[in-house]
Amino acid sequence: MKLMYIERKKIDNFFKMMNQSKIRYVLIKNIGNELPNQLKKNKDIDILVHPEDKRIFKILMKQNKYLRILHPYGKEQGWTFLYQMDECYMFCKEGLYVDVCFQLCCKSLMPKSWIPLDASINISIWGNRYFDQRESWYVMDDQNLFVYLLVRCIFDKKEFSPKYIKEIDKYTFLTREQGTTEKLSKIFFKYTPHLLEKLDKKQYNQILQQYISFVGY
Repeated sequence: MKLMYIERKKIDNFFKMMNQSKIRYVLIKNIGNELPNQLKKNKDIDILVHPEDKRIFKILMKQNKYLRILHPYGKEQGWTFLYQMDECYMFCKEGLYVDVCFQLCCKSLMPKSWIPLDASINISIWGNRYFDQRESWYVMDDQNLFVYLLVRCIFDKKEFSPKYIKEIDKYTFLTREQGTTEKLSKIFFKYTPHLLEKLDKKQYNQILQQYISFVGY
């Protein structure tokens, strides 16, 4: 079966709109370089918008005929947003789906609930984001992206898939930076040294079970 992809023009137009608006945002992830040419139909673009720009972002989307739709992991589906986290939104226009959150977050160990990552991480994103000149969109700095990819695999995906491992491998050199350790410690606490050891040895398939059974807190 031939795979169907979203037209690049639609993706380019979305980011052009965002850049012209001056709204602070970052593209959260781009696993396997799906964007801009290989985003499969019915998959979405994941972006983070600065919480102070939430109101004008909603106005912008409405003005440009993006329709807000039910989020598959939103309040309407029984999910809760803990620690005063803003609800995530889903928008759609002509088959292009946009999933937007206002704090970088992950699924909680509690059923059907989201939690924001530590405030220090969310704050640092805005001071360290940079503009990808080739693709014309804003992205997270390598350190924050690396931390998020690990969080995504452990809490959201509950596995390290080949695509995520390939992406994470690009940034494992960051495990030697103090800032990386500090950020991971905000999430994984005393498990952090064990996580770094597993990453250094590329023992991805052992991380999840070891973390779940870890009792050294």
